[in-house]
Amino acid sequence: MRSTGEKLLKSNKAPSSLSPLAVAARQKHLEEHDGSHNSNLPGSTALSCPSEQELRVPCYCEENVWRLAYRRIHSDTREEGGAAAHMIRCGEQTQEEENERLVSRNYVVFISNEQRCCPMLGQRASKNSKEACFWDYHVIFIESVRERVKTSVKFNENPTDSSITLPRQRTTVFDVDSRLPYACELEVYLEATFSSLKFRTECDRDKYAPLFRVIPADIYLENFYSDRMHMFNSGTGQWNAPPPTYDCIMNHKTNPTERNKEGNLSNLAEYVSMRFEHAREDGINDTTRIDETQSVFGEVLTLQLLLSKFGHI
Repeated sequence: MRSTGEKLLKSNKAPSSLSPLAVAARQKHLEEHDGSHNSNLPGSTALSCPSEQELRVPCYCEENVWRLAYRRIHSDTREEGGAAAHMIRCGEQTQEEENERLVSRNYVVFISNEQRCCPMLGQRASKNSKEACFWDYHVIFIESVRERVKTSVKFNENPTDSSITLPRQRTTVFDVDSRLPYACELEVYLEATFSSLKFRTECDRDKYAPLFRVIPADIYLENFYSDRMHMFNSGTGQWNAPPPTYDCIMNHKTNPTERNKEGNLSNLAEYVSMRFEHAREDGINDTTRIDETQSVFGEVLTLQLLLSKFGHI
């Protein structure tokens, strides 16, 4: 991902074909990070990393979240802060709560819009938390926990106990690029990141409003691949940001052979795409069947539909 303004974004469109310099750079990078050493595989390095926050490589959020998803799915332990590790507590001595059922699901969420220019507050790339960072795209990890909580309530005026079972949903955001606390409630994250943005006109607000592509984490792990060449400047022969030292993520279900329109071995553009006609406008079934996805690239939701699907019940 790149921090950009609208004019900068328009002037940095990738060429339709790679220059000889870019082709040579890609081949060299792939040879150096071809996965021939198991200890340098993206998944292996994710598991051996001391903490989730240390998985961060600036400007490679799609890989940061891939490795976080790998670590969470393939590790038996959870670091402090995961929503599934917490029990709901009401704080009232007269009420005891017991989880009848607990379902935890992990998702990868791409944030962008049709303009490929999405302002976000509280990002570490900005000078301070109140200064917006304009990403062409950003990626976060969310954990959604659904519970049916059996609640026993003892009323002072009534010696008998009353027991009810209520559905609960809590969704936690993990964003290593945010200044917000790591493991942040979805509602808090969206409010702090987007609600305080100021625009000159309502037209601008609509134009740069965020859209969210939501993909089940296990599906993303199996299908995402990238040779990182979207971050290579073929004009200067330099990287826009230093690439990760671990191997390129190429180990999805089918060997990556299909190049995108820029000539790269990558399907990143399919995840970043936020064509509005693909955005979900109803959201009716989403609140009851959150495990369904229409394709390996998930579904696109507006901010309100994201809250309808993953917000507190």
